[in-house]
Amino acid sequence: MIVEIERIEQIIDFAWELSRDSRSATYPREESKAELAKSLARALNSEHQRIIAYYGRDDELQGVCVYHWDSEENYSQASHFLINAGSYSRVADEFISFLAKHLGGYDFLIGVPAANSSAIGYFEQRGFACIESSIDTRLYNLQPPQVTAGKPAEKITADNFVEYAAFHDKFALPAELYYHSKNLKRYLEHFRILALRKNGKICGSIFARILPDNGADIVGLFSDGDVPSEKEALINQLLLALYNEFGALDEVIFFIDEGSGSELDLALGAGFKIKDRYRLYRQSL
Repeated sequence: MIVEIERIEQIIDFAWELSRDSRSATYPREESKAELAKSLARALNSEHQRIIAYYGRDDELQGVCVYHWDSEENYSQASHFLINAGSYSRVADEFISFLAKHLGGYDFLIGVPAANSSAIGYFEQRGFACIESSIDTRLYNLQPPQVTAGKPAEKITADNFVEYAAFHDKFALPAELYYHSKNLKRYLEHFRILALRKNGKICGSIFARILPDNGADIVGLFSDGDVPSEKEALINQLLLALYNEFGALDEVIFFIDEGSGSELDLALGAGFKIKDRYRLYRQSL
């Protein structure tokens, strides 16, 4: 039986037990039970998020799904899709059926650690498409990096966004990023964007989303010609800009495509550490 959750006390112990283990967790990951409680509380208070749970016989809690949706984009994503391994397929089918009734026609996305074999096996059996395989890197306690002059980056704001949008979409649209230029502009106040120019034209950019609880997430790093020196300049200048604005952020997140060895080397050189490996799956409801 699926029930809509109204109090986090109903699910917090179950959700934390599964969230703390890469073999059963989903993304985004929380570092503590207190962080998880904050995330669940935000979902309860949001107009575009919902928490549902599945109870089996004897009212045994067997799964928790926290999801949000964007009706303009016909897009939805689970931030938590936590199910006991022994009943994974049955409970997941119930959740997907529920979501399809409420969000029919939407694209539905779920991100999981690569170690979560129960989820990955289920997604592959049910025909979900794996649309991203990434390395999850983190930089903790942000400090100002050493930035060399010579490739100064330009801050992108509402005033110069129209020019930037065409460059952004050249990369974001083929990659099927949620934050293509239209959505990036919708949430512009929550982002920091830097761009490099060559011969007067934008040739590279990096953009990060500012997170609650003193963090940031580097969502994209684009470079015409995949030039390592430009990417290095953008990473370091973004980190410096974040430090100058927010101080020593607790955490900066950077997901790097598994096929981008040079980008990973640049991130590690900037102080990021590998935390996990990530898979993102999608299915039309």
